[in-house]
Amino acid sequence: MKKFLLVAALAFVTMGASANNGVKKASFNREQKAVQVSNTVVKNQSGVTAALKAIDPKNVKENYSANVTRADGEVTLIPAYSEWTYHYESDFGFIPQIMYSEASYLVEDGKAYLKPFANLGMVEGVVEKDVTNAYSEAGADSITFSVAKVGAYKGEDETAIDLFLEPCYIENYAPHRLNQKTFGAYYFAEANELYIPASTTLALFTSDETATDPYSTLYVARMLDLMPQADFQENMSKATFTAASYYTREESNRDWSGDAQAYLGDGYLYIKGISSADEEAWIEFDATEEDATVYDLFQNQWINTYDFYKDATRTETYRGIITTVGLLQADGSLTAFNADADYSSFFKMTDNADETSTLENTDNTVYGEYIYGEEDGQGGMYNAANMKINILYEPVADGIQSVGAESSAKFQNAIYNMAGQRVGKNFKGLVIKNGKKVVVK
Repeated sequence: MKKFLLVAALAFVTMGASANNGVKKASFNREQKAVQVSNTVVKNQSGVTAALKAIDPKNVKENYSANVTRADGEVTLIPAYSEWTYHYESDFGFIPQIMYSEASYLVEDGKAYLKPFANLGMVEGVVEKDVTNAYSEAGADSITFSVAKVGAYKGEDETAIDLFLEPCYIENYAPHRLNQKTFGAYYFAEANELYIPASTTLALFTSDETATDPYSTLYVARMLDLMPQADFQENMSKATFTAASYYTREESNRDWSGDAQAYLGDGYLYIKGISSADEEAWIEFDATEEDATVYDLFQNQWINTYDFYKDATRTETYRGIITTVGLLQADGSLTAFNADADYSSFFKMTDNADETSTLENTDNTVYGEYIYGEEDGQGGMYNAANMKINILYEPVADGIQSVGAESSAKFQNAIYNMAGQRVGKNFKGLVIKNGKKVVVK
């Protein structure tokens, strides 16, 4: 089984400063290795995918219990997003997961509280303001978290197994226990951002210190750069999509459409709702260097984990994961993986007369979701030809908080670069705002 990318530990951070308020904040690079996929003609594998049976991580977590309190009462943690996190699968390695939302945290009164996995307990840390390093020069306080029990699992024999959140190291694509009792993080107070360096991988282990493998690969996370979900709201927009499918669960249902959600970044977009496998999965689109109006949807973004039935009897399953992949089409048929372009698909951004924007498949590429199976390379395919994503530039409330008047005004005063591409408020250079050219420094 081929491995997915393994991200190199980042030893340094580059520093950036906001010209508006002078607040310094770290900027972190994203590095990846291209997965090698054979240039195979894609075949309709309806017998495999029609038998999908999802593994719901929430069901697994129901067996956990955790004490989320401190001495002076209950802690209310802040729901967070980590824009770029790595999800671990034992047979595949690390896979990028966009807008990871399982973590929460709180930093107050010299204390820090972190829960990197939903429905588990938290670990506590101490904030240290007098530590001098590259992060402190960027305006961050150092935090030392202590390894602690975060839950317990009761097995079929009713025996409770204590579970601990610990740092680990990576060797041959696998996490191994460090037997280290603390791990570090950094807190940027101005941005309310909690950053755990990419060199630190967190995993769930049992109290048996002779066991070096994580208790479950569902609970292994790397590169957590956490910010409150509410802080993302001003750049969230409603969206819709349409697509024609070469392959769906129902063969008669060739076309579909629905609501989506867009996060508007500088030179990138995150879209939620377009995945046929998981409506909650976020997918990243990046503006290409050659043309700022053409977006690249790169391969191997993690979508979900599934069990597949092996045969028509539906008695045994094998495990697989679903990731993004780019495909090619010709005369209404899928022809191959888009190997010559790193298995990516491409979308053209067009601004419309009604002040919306549309992302549309281009260059005969197709957005695909490839299923990698653990057994004998079995797999399947979802795909969406002629996909159009309409960004409405209307505010979204996601259940964390409603978008207020300030955020609404942001959408009414859209900012565009000179290529006609909508950009975020932190974009620097010559822009068009309210029909006028403005230099943003």
